[in-house]
Amino acid sequence: LGLRAERAARYVDWAAAARARAHDASGGSVGYCHLSEMEDGGYAQLVRALLAEAERPCLIVDVRANAGGSISELAMRLLLAPPLLWHAPRHGGRSAYPELAKAHIAIMVDEFTSSDGELLAHACRAARGAAVIGARTWGGVLSMEDVEIVSGPGGTLSLPAAQLLAADGTAALENVGVVPDVPLAPVPPSRPGAATGSADPHLDAAIAHLMRQMGLAGAS
Repeated sequence: LGLRAERAARYVDWAAAARARAHDASGGSVGYCHLSEMEDGGYAQLVRALLAEAERPCLIVDVRANAGGSISELAMRLLLAPPLLWHAPRHGGRSAYPELAKAHIAIMVDEFTSSDGELLAHACRAARGAAVIGARTWGGVLSMEDVEIVSGPGGTLSLPAAQLLAADGTAALENVGVVPDVPLAPVPPSRPGAATGSADPHLDAAIAHLMRQMGLAGAS
């Protein structure tokens, strides 16, 4: 395999291990999804995870190291609706109505979460009360305008194109980022792939938080 193919394979293996850890540590109640970006690939990851985790009442959405994109509004539509009813067949597990709704959501972030990933974390907390867990995000949210430097050695200069404002007119996320509800020190070297097996305190904290919300015994 080439380096790019090996990196992709290692990422898939890491994400699968994190998902299995969430399942095992919660007795099957907590699902997991890592969004690698906020474009078509990240949206596909989210939809596949919601379908695969349909019988689990809780979901961890991991946007650590997510450099953004443009699908946060689409992702919000999938994540913001709580379950209204539960479909409970005589045999098999129950499922929510709406089908992909989750009773509880936790968002994992770090200092490499930026742009549209920050927007998704902010939206899930503001509209669903989802806990944000990890390290404060980067704080560079909206798109940049690139200006070409024609003199000297050349190159480009990136400038913020706009900012997000709160209802009172103050800056909401730019240069501030999303401040976690459960702040944790970054996992050196602060990338999700560096935390494997039992060495991911961010994931452990997210699982424990959701278990407490469900009132499950054994939650720490």
